[in-house]
Amino acid sequence: MFEVMRTLPRNFHFGRRTVPIHRAFVALGIYFGIVLCTIVAKENGIPVVPLALAVASCALAGLIGARIYHLILFRSLYRDSDRPNQLWDRSSAGSGLFGGLFVVAIISPAMAALAGLSFGVFWDYLTIALLVGAIFTRFGCFLNGCCGGRETALRFFALTWPNQREECKRRIPVQLLEVGWLVLAGVGLIYYFPRPHPPGTAALGALAWYGVGRTILEPLREEPDKIARIRINQVFAIFLTICCVLLFLLLDRTAH
Repeated sequence: MFEVMRTLPRNFHFGRRTVPIHRAFVALGIYFGIVLCTIVAKENGIPVVPLALAVASCALAGLIGARIYHLILFRSLYRDSDRPNQLWDRSSAGSGLFGGLFVVAIISPAMAALAGLSFGVFWDYLTIALLVGAIFTRFGCFLNGCCGGRETALRFFALTWPNQREECKRRIPVQLLEVGWLVLAGVGLIYYFPRPHPPGTAALGALAWYGVGRTILEPLREEPDKIARIRINQVFAIFLTICCVLLFLLLDRTAH
């Protein structure tokens, strides 16, 4: 589509401090996700401080879970490392969304109680923050060169872009395609959220939408996460989609 820089500015510089660009975008995603989530909650008469604390706690737990997921998948790369602190050194990224989502799901009943909301209502608001955070994170991945698409000869839906190893090739911009897919989920939430709906169905619809998109886009990645040649993220995406669709239909049918 067009030519771009062959090296990426992987860090922000604030005086003497250097912040990896992907880490900065993750932080921005968490911040703006919480802000937007609480703005919507305030408009609906929900106390924002307990909700903000609960969502922030989910974000922290999600980051830990995402890193553990990555370490499990790539344990062979870290087993013989001569740097003990490399396990938690995220300067070169390394995390998995589904690991974070799994941990968030485990702690979310306690976080819903902290926010003073039912489980379904809490997830509806939490999903707003999750979508915003995921959009910022994928922009960070794009600028960092990680989670990128495979090489292609297509004239459209492709651009010349480096990966993490600074290998500049014509690639499918999977990160940007995922951002677009997430934005569509946000548009759906804007339409669906203000309307009467069974608690939790807004979250289930958005998560199912994400699962479909991840299922489609995962094969386009240059270096997909695999276990025994199985694209494990695609498997989890399919599982997430099926579970969310079934629960959505069950809740919707029960409400009527």
